[in-house]
Amino acid sequence: AVSGVFIFHILANSEAINALVSNYKNVIVVGVVDTCCCLATAFSLIDLGRKVLWIKDALGSMTPGSGMLCEQVLTGLSPLHVEFLTASGVMAALEDKV
Repeated sequence: AVSGVFIFHILANSEAINALVSNYKNVIVVGVVDTCCCLATAFSLIDLGRKVLWIKDALGSMTPGSGMLCEQVLTGLSPLHVEFLTASGVMAALEDKV
């Protein structure tokens, strides 16, 4: 599920995102703050027809538990639009590709 991945940080503008990810099917989302920039970016990617790879342990939170709230919101879009991974899971998948 990690093939064709492009990694970027905090862009919530759909035009800017589209310019960066137009050649990619799956996009990893990491960054700060999960309930703001990261969630907005994830929704923009989904609107653009990309699958979001939400890296649970590579997102910053403003409050304890906000990461869990983001996951609850995105769970309704999984597995079609969102896949939940960990950083070590992504690294292992990428190593398998090399």
